Amino acid sequence: MSITRTAEELKQWATQMGIALSKTQIEQFMSYLALLVQVVQQVNITGIHDEEEIITRHFLDSLSCVMAVNLIPGMRVLDVGSGAGFPGVPLKIYSPEIRLTVVDASQKHLNFLYKLRSKLNCEFEILDGRAEEYGQFKEHREAYDLVVSRAVAKMNILAEYCLPLVKINGYFLAMKGQAGEIEARDAEPVIQMLGGEIEDVSAVVLPDGGIPSGSSKRVLIRVVKTKQTPAEYPRRTGVPEKKPLTDNCRVKSQVSDKISIVGRSGILA
Repeated sequence: MSITRTAEELKQWATQMGIALSKTQIEQFMSYLALLVQVVQQVNITGIHDEEEIITRHFLDSLSCVMAVNLIPGMRVLDVGSGAGFPGVPLKIYSPEIRLTVVDASQKHLNFLYKLRSKLNCEFEILDGRAEEYGQFKEHREAYDLVVSRAVAKMNILAEYCLPLVKINGYFLAMKGQAGEIEARDAEPVIQMLGGEIEDVSAVVLPDGGIPSGSSKRVLIRVVKTKQTPAEYPRRTGVPEKKPLTDNCRVKSQVSDKISIVGRSGILA
């Protein structure tokens, strides 16, 4: 597929989602795409190799975050488990004045992120390690306006990774698959214990670009940080995954009252 056609498809599909991309932004995404396609031939940093699928399931999926949160110039944004840069780097391309930090523990992903930062001439901080570690560091704990993560772990585990890093009145945005609503409901007591409140659950429909039916549907779970996270969380590395926090104090879930559906023209219902 030609670069011109790929660029046109990205612009068209982003427009269908209500997202306007400038010529410079399109060029940055094409550079991103070219580097990703080149690197995956030698190193498995993503299971998606097809260019159209990279556009829909990586770039547009990442950009769907702007349907759930406002990116404000100067705000501190942390991408937990960034992998090949998703969703953090596409958000930085879209809103270059945010202060982006990405964290990942995989050396192959870190190597790619360093290459990507140089290729795009795009300033963002790269942290080597796990979210559990940084959540107990003074300079990172409750320091971010927005913490975002995509498909890293189940919602109750992900909340322990992310909420300690969110400042009071800041947001944690979890990007989930079609079971996101169920995960949100099940994790709600844990989220509240960690200082958060589920504010909105949005079902997002991406332009499919010919990808398999159903794989274009996403769920965005927006959590607002209302109080400090208890000092004992996050627990040490590996513990949240091995011994996930559970519903110790049953509360009535209100997730079903907070669901909206977002599509090509914004909120549909």
